[in-house]
Amino acid sequence: MCRMFKRAMNKTIVEYLNEVRIAHACRLLAETDESITDIFLKCGFNYSSYFAKVFKSITGQTPTGYRKSVRKKK
Repeated sequence: MCRMFKRAMNKTIVEYLNEVRIAHACRLLAETDESITDIFLKCGFNYSSYFAKVFKSITGQTPTGYRKSVRKKK
């Protein structure tokens, strides 16, 4: 099943799930004042360090930096 998923999506299941989780985190960072701790827990991450690492690898920014940049645009 994992091989079929990777062939169809060109990414692993973990990579796909992380992208979905980070997209949700981006929405929460942009639209709420919730703490980053609350956000990473709501998005299915157990550790802030792993959340920050995955977030930066996908968006190129830290969660705090992302929130600041999105709010400047508004």
